[in-house]
Amino acid sequence: MGWTRELTEQEDEFCRALGEVVVFWNHVEQSFRVLLQRATFLGGPDGRIWGLIAHLTPVQLKDALIAIAADHAPEREAHLRHCAALFDREREYRNHYVHGPLTFLTTEQSSIGVVEGVVARGGSLRVQQALISAAELTTYRDRLGALQRYIGELLQDSRDLRGGKALAELEMPAVAPRVVVVKESWWDLYGH
Repeated sequence: MGWTRELTEQEDEFCRALGEVVVFWNHVEQSFRVLLQRATFLGGPDGRIWGLIAHLTPVQLKDALIAIAADHAPEREAHLRHCAALFDREREYRNHYVHGPLTFLTTEQSSIGVVEGVVARGGSLRVQQALISAAELTTYRDRLGALQRYIGELLQDSRDLRGGKALAELEMPAVAPRVVVVKESWWDLYGH
């Protein structure tokens, strides 16, 4: 399927920002897989645990790290659990940003991705609606960078116990608020 027109400069900017988010997320997810592997204490990069970790979904990766965190000293456990919470929240944003935009709302100044769709969860049909700006994607990309640095610090801790630097000194990045999507009942919108 081709476009019926050329993309505007603003639409190109939005698409570039969305592409950055995809690449940054992929990097974070792979680093999170390495962190999970290290947290298991099983094998090196060629260890058989990779056969399992490679096929885990992001939700399963988060759940596995939380479960394994309990095997660690309290200070490290707290960081592993926090990292899992950060990863999971950013996964929610990633899904929203990557799977949500359906079309553009473009003006001379900017282009906004429009999210519209129908979701069937928990036995109810909901229509979801949201707008996503390029600036919002850039903010998300920056949060992914902070998460990547945090994972890197935890990986460094697993390699050399941080060279004497206490794990307690490692700052836990803030967990973003939940993604805001307006979800209205299908019946309320289209029922009789």
